[in-house]
Amino acid sequence: MVSTVAERAEKEKQVLETQNNYTQRILEREEDRLELVESLESIKHSAQVAVEDNERLFQELIQSIEKKCSEVTNQIRAQENVEVNCTKEHLKQVEQEIVDLKSKNEELKQLLQKQDDIHFFQSFQAFHDLSLPEAIPRLLK
Repeated sequence: MVSTVAERAEKEKQVLETQNNYTQRILEREEDRLELVESLESIKHSAQVAVEDNERLFQELIQSIEKKCSEVTNQIRAQENVEVNCTKEHLKQVEQEIVDLKSKNEELKQLLQKQDDIHFFQSFQAFHDLSLPEAIPRLLK
């Protein structure tokens, strides 16, 4: 019987050593698990911060582009107004020149219809002394 008791004690000792090994391994794996959970949280937090930074930066970029777009649009409109006003003034001058030329042309037609030679030569001299007015320069695009 002694040998059975001794053998059992030896086997129990082996079981306890194995159990201690399992317990130690469990503790190590629990530590690994905690580190992985912390790593997971850190990864998620870092990703969230990166997403928020990305969204903020792109929002700033969008605002900057919109501001620049507005500035360029305003510059285009200002230049348009300058050119429109200049062109309207030129148009007004050309229209007035047309009116003046038509009036003088009509007077010349009437001169040609005069039957009285003296009156014709007097009127002709008055028109001849007045040269054709210089044309307003054309706008070239």
